[in-house]
Amino acid sequence: MTLEDNHGKTVNNIYEVAAVLFALLREDILYSDLHSYRYTVTKQEGYYSYSDIFRMRFPIGYGCDSIGRVYPTTARRVNFSHLNNVLTSQDEAVFKENSWIWDGEFRFLDGQSISGNKIGFTSFPRSGNSFLRRYVEQITGITTGSSINIHTSTSLQIMGLKGESHIDDSVWIAKSHHPFFINGVSLLPSNKTFICIRNPLDVLPSYASLCSTLSHGNKPDYDFSVDYPEWWAWFIRKQVKNMKKFFEILIRHCNQDKRNPLYIVRYEDLVTDPKDTLMGLMSFLLEKQGLAGSNVERRIEQVLQQGSAAAQTYKLKATTGKFDVHRKKYSPEQLAYIKETLVDQLYYFGYANVEENPTGFFEFSEHTQENLSLHNKFRSDSKAALDEVCSETRTVKTYVHS
Repeated sequence: MTLEDNHGKTVNNIYEVAAVLFALLREDILYSDLHSYRYTVTKQEGYYSYSDIFRMRFPIGYGCDSIGRVYPTTARRVNFSHLNNVLTSQDEAVFKENSWIWDGEFRFLDGQSISGNKIGFTSFPRSGNSFLRRYVEQITGITTGSSINIHTSTSLQIMGLKGESHIDDSVWIAKSHHPFFINGVSLLPSNKTFICIRNPLDVLPSYASLCSTLSHGNKPDYDFSVDYPEWWAWFIRKQVKNMKKFFEILIRHCNQDKRNPLYIVRYEDLVTDPKDTLMGLMSFLLEKQGLAGSNVERRIEQVLQQGSAAAQTYKLKATTGKFDVHRKKYSPEQLAYIKETLVDQLYYFGYANVEENPTGFFEFSEHTQENLSLHNKFRSDSKAALDEVCSETRTVKTYVHS
């Protein structure tokens, strides 16, 4: 007699745990707080059923379909061509006439075909995906989709990301974690791709917290490096190997094999220089250079005037928006392993101590010419991707995020 004979297959990873947890929540068997941090089986103050939360988050004009996704019933939707024209226009009167688009509802598109304009947004987990995703929603006024199965992304849905698990023409931009493997994702065709990257020393503790709490904004009461050093050492080695493979595949597919134009946004640049960073990204998304004076610039300025709340999807940790604050969690041997394994990527993304680099979080005693040639190369590669999508002779390609 085996465990499988009595109880079925064992749970293999956090995504399967999340699927079980959120299935119980969506059946109103469990109750959750509004941040999806904590759960209880008994109704009590501060905890709500999924039905209660759904009605609070999406009170008018939206329903829940047969697989648990939000969909518009009577809510006003946005035409993609119209939105594109409004954002790229220099006419402020057009911006004011269409102010309803930016009322904070983050609407769906009207379903008209946007073939050739589908965008995939990816990241290694905990690199600032939701942070940039909310910025994009604030700027465009429309919801972003996701290739992640609703069974594992219910927490983001009930925090207000109504496009979870939508990848059709009701959304323009859809999130994935491609090429990171997650069970149950939908295949997401994209005509161009952008990614948010972040210092690995900040990514790993955040990802460990997600794995331990099944929460995007919560963190455990213990310190992995102090209380569970063996597990922490194993986790570092496993995820650093995954990170190396993740970026090797994506950069090879997009920059070498030319399967999709790839634009790279660094989390640190979003925090320290948000306007220029977002203007560059929106030029890539709208396929138009020289957006100074346009309505998209006006909207970006409006969003940035709102402060940090503009890009907040969930309750943030105290370390959010701070850089290199987790270094003490790593032993010298662990830091050396990360440097050795990710050396090419640390130079490429500008995380090596070259000259007076404010994001030179990794110190190398010597710099080879090969490594120096990679330093901050993501910027010139992103500029090349921008030039490509703005070219009148561009051939539109489809790349599938899995």
